[in-house]
Parts: sequence; C-alpha cells; structure tokens
Amino acid sequence: MIQARFSASTLAFFALMMSGGCSGSNSFSTGSDRKDSVLPSKSLSPETASQEERLGNRNNLTAVFTFGPLSSKSDFLIVFDNSASMRGPAESVARGFESLAASKWPAGSRIGVMTTLPGNPANLNEVHPESNERNRYLGMNKEPGFLNLISAVALKSFAAIAGSSFVDSQYPLAMCDKEWFLPEDKNSSGISCLRASFQSVFAGVGVEAGLTAALQMVTKNPSLFRTGAQVHVIFISDTQDPGDPNASELIRTRPDFEMLEAAFRKNSPIASLRIHGIVPDEKCITSNESFQQELAPDQLPYQQAIKASGGTWLNFCGEGGTVRTDYAPVAAQIIESSVPEPIFQLQKPARSLVSVTVDGKLLSAADAKLDADGTRVRLSSIKPSVDVNIRIEYTPMESN
Repeated sequence: MIQARFSASTLAFFALMMSGGCSGSNSFSTGSDRKDSVLPSKSLSPETASQEERLGNRNNLTAVFTFGPLSSKSDFLIVFDNSASMRGPAESVARGFESLAASKWPAGSRIGVMTTLPGNPANLNEVHPESNERNRYLGMNKEPGFLNLISAVALKSFAAIAGSSFVDSQYPLAMCDKEWFLPEDKNSSGISCLRASFQSVFAGVGVEAGLTAALQMVTKNPSLFRTGAQVHVIFISDTQDPGDPNASELIRTRPDFEMLEAAFRKNSPIASLRIHGIVPDEKCITSNESFQQELAPDQLPYQQAIKASGGTWLNFCGEGGTVRTDYAPVAAQIIESSVPEPIFQLQKPARSLVSVTVDGKLLSAADAKLDADGTRVRLSSIKPSVDVNIRIEYTPMESN
C-alpha cells in the first residue's frame, strides 16, 4: 500500500455563510484579474481595521481577485533524474503521470519538465564542474532539460551539437512545441507531451542535484511562473541529492526549502511553493545499478524540503527495495495532494488589512491572515463551488 510520508499542510477550511451558500468541490485556487487601486476608506469593522484606519486613510489600496474552480493557476515543474540508472524507471514514471486524466489535475494546471543536472555557478550555461567530465564533450549543456524546459525548440538546439542521428536514437518520440503544456496536450503522434518530455540521453552525468538545478532554473529564467500561481515542484530520482557523496561543493551549497522559496518568489511573484517527491530512503535496485541509501533523517535533503513545504513524499522503490513497475497510484497521490489554497498575492506589501469581502460579505479578522512580509493574504473560510469575487483592502507599508 502506498502511503504519503508527509501529508500536505493545508489551511483549515470552514463553511462560509453566504447568500445561496458556498459548498462544493475542492477545486479552487488563487484567481486572476487582480487590480490594485487607491480608494478612500469606508466604514469598517472593528475586527478588521485599526483605530487609525477607521478614522480614514485615503492611501489604502484595494486588490480584486476572481477566485474559484474556473480561476485556478497551478504551475507544476517536474524535475527528473536523467542519470544512466534512470533510463528504465523514467519511462515508467512518465506513463504513471500520463495515465492520469486531465480532470485529476487542479483546474488551470500547466506542466513544465526539466532535469536534475546542475549548472556551473560561475556560468549557468555550462554544466557543474563536479559532474562527469565527459558531459562537456557530449554537449550536455545543450541537452533539453538542462536548466531549461524541455521542448521541440530545445531539442533542435541539442541536435545541432550532438547530431541528428544521435538525437533521433535517444529521442524517438516527437517533442511538443510548448515549454509549458496542459495535462491533456499531445504531440504530433498523439502521445502526451508529458510522456515525451521525459526523454533524455540518460548519460553517466555523475551528479543528480535536483534542488540546486531548480534553484538555478529560476535564477536563469526570471518570471518562469505565472503571477499569483501556486507552484508545485516534483522531484523524481532514484538517489538523494546530489547523487555523488564526494560532490563536496554541491553538498555545501545545496539549497533548503527556505532558500528555494526565497529565490522562487524573488524571480516570480507566486502565491505559494510546495515541494513533492518520488525519491528513495532505502535500498533500491534500478535497471543499471544498485545502491544502499543508509542515511539518517537529517541526511535526506529531498524529504527535508518536502516536509518544510508541506508537500508529499512517496518512496521511489516498491516492496523489497525493487523499482516500481506501476507509478500511476504514486502520481495520483501527489496530484491529489496538490489541492490549491486560497492565497492572494498583493501588488505592494501591506502593513495591515482593512477589510476582506467575498461577493460583498465581510470576513472576520480570524479568517484573513497577512503573511509576515505583508505580500500575501491567506483566507481560511472559503471553499466555493463557483467563482466568487474577493476584494482585499489594505494599508501599504509605505503609507503614513
């Protein structure tokens, strides 16, 4: 039986008493169509306004969101291990995710895929110096997925370096044109874009540093994610980051969840970040090699990041330490745990909230919380079955 080791940390949702009611599905997320503007203060509830604000502050801002099952923004970044030992397992994992119906993904989902090969901190266009030296001769810095989203354009660039015949032998499935694709999108042959994106050379890369690669990805590609998106990063590997216990520099500089979240939010104004993983913590026999993962809990960097983010961890291996042959239940469990949360990104940092309304109904202070840095508002009492209008009035930090 497959079990999540760390269950997703979600907000406690209570029924919102509104005219007509708001009960229904779990499919909801941060909405789009935000507009912040300067408005004069109005008569406010003592629960949601300070004395100064109740007296009137014409510097207050209001942010308007559409929120509900039709307004979702969920960006899924899949980071898969493209080392030699993953050639067989990657295909199985791809089929597992491919088997999920589009309706199983949160509404408004899109997917991008990259690999775990890290770049050189001094030049992110080159592979990390602790990777296998022959990577530079294979042109792995041009391989689709190296600090880039896999696509037909990326594959064409690699073919110019590695040769068309070699690329055709390693990438038998046609790539999709779009870097970000929908769960139901297919290539020219009718095969899912998700499955096609799991193709790679699967060379002896030497290091599989997914956490570092993800950090470098957002550093190299600002605005990678949509504004206000709830981002889910899924790591897939048969070993722990960075794979090579002798890669001292990658171990020393390996980011934790706090570092990842700070980098992601610096480059893209996302609503939230959650980490998930299909990674091992025990003996796991792959198609090409076996390894003994004998590490203490504090030596499992993927699991630490997953736990800190409130994500879901599922074991890469099956019973007895062997590689799974069916990843569909594992994929389904990750996606089912990725229910978006009612989190709203403000255009300017807020000093305090003045009022929050849902379709005109005022929420209490207990149901609307401002993050410590003042950039996001989290609601704990809405679960709409249809789109609703969220209006957040706040006092910006620079207001006197």
